[in-house]
Amino acid sequence: MMWIDLSGYTTFEKARRKEIGRRLARLVRGKHSDQLLAFDDLRDQLGLYEQWYSGIRTIPVEQIVGSVDRAADFDRAFLPKRGAMENRWKRVEQAFRHQPFPPIIAFKVGDAYFIEDGHHRVAIARQRRDEFIDAEVTEVKSPAPVTAATDVADIVHMGMRQWFLRETGLDRVRPQADVEPSRPHAYAELLEIVQAAAFELMVGRTEIVRPEVAVAHWHDNLYKPTLRRIRASALPKVFPRASDADLYLRVHAQHRELVSVSGASVVDDAVSSAESAATTKVKAKARVAIEEAKERIPGATPDRRGRRSPATDDRQP
Repeated sequence: MMWIDLSGYTTFEKARRKEIGRRLARLVRGKHSDQLLAFDDLRDQLGLYEQWYSGIRTIPVEQIVGSVDRAADFDRAFLPKRGAMENRWKRVEQAFRHQPFPPIIAFKVGDAYFIEDGHHRVAIARQRRDEFIDAEVTEVKSPAPVTAATDVADIVHMGMRQWFLRETGLDRVRPQADVEPSRPHAYAELLEIVQAAAFELMVGRTEIVRPEVAVAHWHDNLYKPTLRRIRASALPKVFPRASDADLYLRVHAQHRELVSVSGASVVDDAVSSAESAATTKVKAKARVAIEEAKERIPGATPDRRGRRSPATDDRQP
């Protein structure tokens, strides 16, 4: 990496150049924007309504990861994204050069803080490498864990999970249930499955069934038994990073396909079919990877099937 001497620049100029450098690095690496979290997005996704004032306290600067209304002005490291912010930055820095900052105003959600007032103070504190800053804090109750590592994708995922729980009531009837797919939009698939199971239950009982009863029936009699069969198969080894809900959705899709073809199927058939399809796919990928690796070996020669293998040396050692 090329080293750039920033010793002759003001703290604002250094911060701007760092932000530009980080933005270019993200473009080169294909990473998403390292933006501040927007408090309104978090509130809307998670339904944050209950809050209480907890007074002035000293908070860790590194746990400040969001803003109430200025998420577009700074990146995640509180580096300024606009040159027009320079005058305000310099005035704040000069005013508190030899004295501590007055408390900022922040909301605390989980272990993360969102700034309402004091963005420049936080940004300058970050440039000074200050570890703590005084803040007037209002705490907000969250139904999902929010930490300093939470990003925009996490907020979307948590929002979809809360939507699924509101629609089904699963967290109320089965508080310990572990139903969390890795893709946020998979919650819509799960809700459709739960609703289909509820319809079948009502047809079987010939009566209206409350949502809580329906989701408990799905969880206890469909979801959990399927997971037991999945865990006894090779699927968890084939997909070691997949959650239980991911594997369940894979098997459910296979079950639906078998039903559409043959008209009848049991869960064991769906698990076996999903296991066979996944294993075949993994083996195919492995063969392709091996062939590509052979192509990169210097001096490789094609075999009789057109594949390349390392050239051999007939000379005796």
